Amino acid sequence: MLATVIDDPNTDLRDTVKYSDLIEYRFDLFSEFDFALLKNRIMPSIFTHRNAPLSLLEKLAHFKPEYMDIEHGYPLYFYERIQKISPTTKLIVSYHNYDEVPCLKSLFEEMKKPFDCIYKIASMANNSLDLLRMMLFLKESENLMTVIAMGEYGRPSRVMGKVLGNAIDYCSMGESMPGLGQISLAELHDIYNYCSLNEKTEFYGLIGDPINRSPGHIFHNRLFKSNEQNSVYLKFRVDREELSGFIEGIKALPFRGLSVTMPLKEELESGRAINTVNLEDGDVTFTNTDGKGALDVIEKRGFVRGKRVLIWGAGGSAKAIYEEAINRGAEVFVINRTKSKAVEVAGKRGFGLHEMQGSYDIFINTTSVQSEYPIELLSHTLIMDINHNPETKLLQDARKKGCSVILGREMFERQAFLQQKFWLSRSRIYINQ
Repeated sequence: MLATVIDDPNTDLRDTVKYSDLIEYRFDLFSEFDFALLKNRIMPSIFTHRNAPLSLLEKLAHFKPEYMDIEHGYPLYFYERIQKISPTTKLIVSYHNYDEVPCLKSLFEEMKKPFDCIYKIASMANNSLDLLRMMLFLKESENLMTVIAMGEYGRPSRVMGKVLGNAIDYCSMGESMPGLGQISLAELHDIYNYCSLNEKTEFYGLIGDPINRSPGHIFHNRLFKSNEQNSVYLKFRVDREELSGFIEGIKALPFRGLSVTMPLKEELESGRAINTVNLEDGDVTFTNTDGKGALDVIEKRGFVRGKRVLIWGAGGSAKAIYEEAINRGAEVFVINRTKSKAVEVAGKRGFGLHEMQGSYDIFINTTSVQSEYPIELLSHTLIMDINHNPETKLLQDARKKGCSVILGREMFERQAFLQQKFWLSRSRIYINQ
């Protein structure tokens, strides 16, 4: 079930009625409230008032809500008193930790009550491994549970919970609450296709840091929906130190594929840049779709064979694009602030900043630099910037010079499409584009 949290009694509930199952009234966040309004509730409700005295909880219980959230730590007679006042109300015994994830098994033993209830554990995830630990605990639990990893690292749990067995998921009515990792009702419905998720849904996602600007969750989930694929794509903040633990940890969860961004592209396999991971029956396989994605969209404008191509940057994407352009018969050079890195990619065709002279046919920026570039823009050349920004300064200047331009989004969508083909090659699903 999905509960929409409201912190204002005057909230317009039309979308809530349409897309969620419950309203959670957060009385402790209301500045004022007319209790008479509770007599004519329009949909099933959770009543929550953090750290309220028993007298106030009793007053709320008399309105006989479907659910009532009472924080773990009250004396047992608090819970028994509420049950006596409203026997039809299901109690949610909740625990919140805004600092860390405790030992979950020990915590649950402390929380257990001698009556039927829902146990809710919400803790701050301080890294991606905290998130996986909480999700695995939820998956393995035989009790009626809701487990939520809070914070930026824990944000995917708001979607994963439905697949792994949460009794109740929670969302915000308006804008997302990034500090807690809460996702809005509109995002759950429009982006993550929440209503279609079930216990057989498979997980895909982006790993790296930073991940906030990537539109991958929008593109992949839209493609999953259009192909009626029972899958959901999420974004996971993962750093180098967590990578091996993360890859190992997801094997116990229904993960089937990953996209990889910086700084992890060169961490998965020695000497090779990786941007795509496939997981099947415990086996992990890798590929890189950056190069093919970039060259495919370039060759919509004409073949690169025999053309002079300059690549700015020497990271994982640059390496993949360099190799693919070479394979397609282009004459390729690499420019980088640190010349040794350019040489590492392209040998004698690797240059330092502003060392490259002469004409070119295609210039590709693979760096995040926006304010300057290492060459003179030549009219009637093709300029590509793989950044997600709609139009970078490089592309704006290129247009003024009369160049043809390719936005990063076009490459992104092509390489993401190729990722889906790689992931779904094990099934009989065919994607047309």
